[in-house]
Amino acid sequence: MNIGLGGRGNHNDRGNSVRTYIKNGESKATITIVLTNEGDEAYDVNTYGNRITIERVISAASNAGSKYTIRGSKDNKVISTKKSDIDRILDRLNIQLENPVYWMSQDRSRQFLQEMKPAKLYQIFVHATELETMKNCYRRVMDYLNDFDQQLQLMAKRLPELEQKARTLKEIVKRHRNVNDERIQLNTFGWMILWIPVRDALHKRIDKEKKLEKAKDALEKLDAEVESITADKNKVEEEKAAAIAEIEELSGPTSSVAAQVTEKKQQVRVAFQRFKQAESQARDKNNEVRCRSQEMATVRKQLDKLLESGPSQTKDAAQKIQEDIERNEQEMLAASNGAE
Repeated sequence: MNIGLGGRGNHNDRGNSVRTYIKNGESKATITIVLTNEGDEAYDVNTYGNRITIERVISAASNAGSKYTIRGSKDNKVISTKKSDIDRILDRLNIQLENPVYWMSQDRSRQFLQEMKPAKLYQIFVHATELETMKNCYRRVMDYLNDFDQQLQLMAKRLPELEQKARTLKEIVKRHRNVNDERIQLNTFGWMILWIPVRDALHKRIDKEKKLEKAKDALEKLDAEVESITADKNKVEEEKAAAIAEIEELSGPTSSVAAQVTEKKQQVRVAFQRFKQAESQARDKNNEVRCRSQEMATVRKQLDKLLESGPSQTKDAAQKIQEDIERNEQEMLAASNGAE
């Protein structure tokens, strides 16, 4: 039973290996054990049912291990082939293969009966109740506690240094977070700067659209004014055409009169030119007369001086000058009459 439930060969005092339990001349051995699975301590009744069949196949080959098969009472089908599942079943059913209270080989039973002494019984009791194991566990725990105390003392000595490092690390982490926040903020500002031209362009577009709407309204008004002016122009053109037609009708009878008027204008222009020429000649004659008058006045002064001198020769010269003066006066009179 011990071997069938997964026990080791050296625990049964019949050999060091389970292969020694195989019958001579056979290549393998099969052990089948059926366990009752009922009561409050039953193991997974829904899966295994009220009976659990454990089968162990031991091979004589040195390189082959044991094979386990676990079946339930339902349809006798294989539920598991793992040794760990057998160990869980044994723990649930409280079957301890290495505890002498639960299991004792023939040799150990004979030795127990022959050496039934208090020390031996106490040794069996300690082994059965695992007090030795617990003692070893407590000893290891104490060793752990001592190690922990030493570690605590070391940590207490290093605590200020570690606290300083922790503060330094916190400061570094804080700076990194600030740098990260500033990086995020810088990234945000970068995107904002990238989108500012788009925003400005959008505002300009809105302004341009508003101006375009105003220009369209003004253009519509101008179109209306142009249409009105065009209508007025057409009306004026019609009136002009009517006036031209009327003038053409009136210009026929007056063409001869216009020719006569043109001829008279030409005659008047020629007479005016002649008048201008005569006026210029008269101006020249008047200038000449003025010059002669000045000369005559000078001569008269000379004549008076000669007459006062008294000699006969002087009288003769004065007489001659008097004749010249009279002749010049006649010429001046003639010139004046010609100028008029």
